[in-house]
Amino acid sequence: MNNLSGIAETWVVYMVDSNWQFILFTVLVIVFTRMFRSQSARFLYTIWLLALMKLLLPVHIKLPTFISSSNIPIGGVLPDVSISGVASISTISWQNIILIGWSIVAGAMLVIWIFQYLRFNKLLTQCTLLPEFESKTNGVQVLTGTTVQTPFAKGIRNPRIYLPQKTLELTQREIHVVLAHEMAHIQRKDTLWIAIQNMVQIAFFFNPLVWYMNSKLTQYREKACDDLAIQALETKPLEYSRFLLNTLDRYRQWRPVPLLTNQFHQTNRTLIDRFKYLTRRKEAIMLHFSMWQKGVLLALMIVGIAFACEKSDSVKSSDNGANVESLAKDAAENPVPDGGFGALMLNLKYPEAAKKAGIEGKVFVEVTIKSTGAIENSQITKSFGNAECDQAALEAVKMTKWIPAMVDGKAIDKRITIPFAFKLQNENLKAEQHDGNPVNFVAYDEPPQPIGGFVMLQKNLVYPETARKEGVEGKVMLQVNIDESGIVQHVNIVQSLNAECDEAAINAVKSTKWEPARQQDKSVAVWVSIPIVFKLS
Repeated sequence: MNNLSGIAETWVVYMVDSNWQFILFTVLVIVFTRMFRSQSARFLYTIWLLALMKLLLPVHIKLPTFISSSNIPIGGVLPDVSISGVASISTISWQNIILIGWSIVAGAMLVIWIFQYLRFNKLLTQCTLLPEFESKTNGVQVLTGTTVQTPFAKGIRNPRIYLPQKTLELTQREIHVVLAHEMAHIQRKDTLWIAIQNMVQIAFFFNPLVWYMNSKLTQYREKACDDLAIQALETKPLEYSRFLLNTLDRYRQWRPVPLLTNQFHQTNRTLIDRFKYLTRRKEAIMLHFSMWQKGVLLALMIVGIAFACEKSDSVKSSDNGANVESLAKDAAENPVPDGGFGALMLNLKYPEAAKKAGIEGKVFVEVTIKSTGAIENSQITKSFGNAECDQAALEAVKMTKWIPAMVDGKAIDKRITIPFAFKLQNENLKAEQHDGNPVNFVAYDEPPQPIGGFVMLQKNLVYPETARKEGVEGKVMLQVNIDESGIVQHVNIVQSLNAECDEAAINAVKSTKWEPARQQDKSVAVWVSIPIVFKLS
């Protein structure tokens, strides 16, 4: 059940993010469609195709941080992981219910689609080949049969054109109109896009804007194919529209065909809309995009991608609402202590007077690390009001040797801000090494993360019954070594709560599957600090 809950929560977050981005982008597409409604069908079709592509893009796209943050942590602290003290009862969450409901409906729609498609394919096996038309279709096979109710093109790799037997009663010129239209679909690879459309519609069946998008794509696709057919036939729009009107009575018994096909006729309403477009159509409508049209499409693409972009160093907090202060960055972007962030931690001394007085807080130090590794102009930018702790933070920076930031292989000056946390802990367990292994911090581009998100780490936490009954609350700070394969090798206790909570925190970390840290696209073994919060509710 825990695994299902983790999947459900991740899925719900994905669906929410994907849909709000799609809705905002589609509203923009509707505005652009109205602004450019007099433009070619191909141009308007491409605008709506960008809306379809928005649903296919990743919801979150990580971009390189060209302007780096000035926040550098000590020891790569990962998000706080909290656990509630209320005895857990195995229940189905609302995310699970939504996922199960979605799976039932989407699965049923998919099964119906597959059944209809296979049944329709079986009926098409009764069709006969019309070899006399292949010279007019560049070798594409043309078939006819009693099961075909309207002309359509079908197939992605080996497309075919299917004609109702009534079509053979038309004049040769009218047949050429029908074939030219279906060849336009094949030329544009429309069958592939229709398949993508309908898979997206199944996945997002609950979003009415997705259905609206598909209707607009169908509308502009048919108009775009009319434009290509007119060009291929070297005829006039009004003449083409008369041919289209003459064929209308032949297909009064129109019935929809399954997905992965496109049909010559849809509904009377769409046909009327096509007639209006053809009658208003210019004699030589542009079938290629002008420079300003390309600019509009490019602007829409940039906006669509921008909705999903986020900095590569940003990580969402877990469901408990804890925020990630910052994560360790690569030495190629920021200066790092010589010997790792552990060296900076070792140089930080808790003032004895502040310790005895029970004073805790966080100090931010801003400092320039020169290209030589020397420090310059260090100052306190944020203090919690204790002068001794402020001085201790400044001394820790001065006592640490630094490796300068590098750009294109050249050392540069870089000003950074470093947060120092002063927090009291059990002296008897301070910096206890649970596995007895030394800590060596390694810089990384992407931190290790639990597979399925930090919620999976929470799911593996078990509040010790004795601690819960005694009202024990607090935080266990762990230093964890995660190797190149994502396996937890060593765990050190930096801050203890009690023996049972410490053990529960360690077991949760070890029971969780991890994605390893990455440095320059390679998996690396790193040490990270993971705070585990035990809180009764």
